[in-house]
Amino acid sequence: MEIFKQILVNVSVLVAVLTYILLIKGLLKEKMEQSFATWLLWMLLDGIATLSIIFQHGNWALVTLYTMGGLTVSCILLYKKQFSWTWFETMVASLVAICLVVWYFSGSWMATIASTTAMAISSVPQFLESWRNPAKAGKPIVWGGYTLANILAFFGGKDWSIEERFYPGVCIVLCTVLTILALRRPDLKLAIATKIVPSPPPTTR
Repeated sequence: MEIFKQILVNVSVLVAVLTYILLIKGLLKEKMEQSFATWLLWMLLDGIATLSIIFQHGNWALVTLYTMGGLTVSCILLYKKQFSWTWFETMVASLVAICLVVWYFSGSWMATIASTTAMAISSVPQFLESWRNPAKAGKPIVWGGYTLANILAFFGGKDWSIEERFYPGVCIVLCTVLTILALRRPDLKLAIATKIVPSPPPTTR
């Protein structure tokens, strides 16, 4: 059973690597856009989660890859000048500092919960951008790939503990929502409007 769970974790990392390749390709060669603030904050919070899980000897492989992937994507978005920062990003950035304080005073177990929860909150800018413009939210296969990787890592956890399954469990929900948002047809509103207000018939002389 332990060997099978380790295989699941290894496959989850492989799926995530392939998904990052698709995402990076979309950012560099296609018109895909992402929230720089979200990816930067994801990277910082994932880094805290990674260290806190490693210190607990937990399920650290996938979250470590997410930290490195988040750094790569953030650098690409910064290079492409896809940068914006509002009061919300400032608020979420303060959560990073709060997580560090929680970690210092409460230990790694609580730091895993705090950083993962903050990571979920920091996903809101990406949710909003994906809702406003599904055509540039990313291909559904990208977020679907992350969802699959998280599912594999979740069931690859050794037991039902915070350090083994809390992070991938939360990520399953987040990535599923992003997959649904990416599946939305960008021309749906236009199609509905066309049906409600049909074009006038051509005039004849």
